[in-house]
Amino acid sequence: MSRSILGLVSSWLIAIALVAEVAPARAEAAAPEAGATALSLEDVLSLAKERAPEVSLARQAVREAEARRVGAGVRLPTNPRLSVDARPVLRGASASDVGYAATLDALFEVNGAPGARRQEADRAVDVAATDLRVGRLDARARAFAAYVRARVAEMRMGETAFAVELAERVLAASSERTNLGAAGDI
Repeated sequence: MSRSILGLVSSWLIAIALVAEVAPARAEAAAPEAGATALSLEDVLSLAKERAPEVSLARQAVREAEARRVGAGVRLPTNPRLSVDARPVLRGASASDVGYAATLDALFEVNGAPGARRQEADRAVDVAATDLRVGRLDARARAFAAYVRARVAEMRMGETAFAVELAERVLAASSERTNLGAAGDI
């Protein structure tokens, strides 16, 4: 009985030694094949920097801030309005007597309001551009982390497949030894 346990333990020790010795070489050989169809890290980072949802939103915020800056420095916020009025005089005048009036309305802002609005719009553009840079960096960082997790998972899958293959070989060898009478059944 102790001899069969010793045979099983030695089989498992041999299997573990084989895994420890062969697994790194097998993982290196499998990596280029698996990476051939996948994106490279540079591609992933580039795509994340340009196509991430938060980057698109930040890019639109920059465009919106730039559009607001266009009208920020306007001195006349509305178009001037000219009104002309002509009518007959109401008291005892002849038909040839006509009264007239003209009015020009133009709203304008004083005290540096257009300049202050322009400065505020410039700051809003700066903030939006900074948010865009931060969004790009954040997207790159998240893409890098996801890429590393995917590569680690891919390597684990390869190692697991190799461990299963090795375990099947150890089981076949142990079964053969049992069939030949070299070890007892446990």
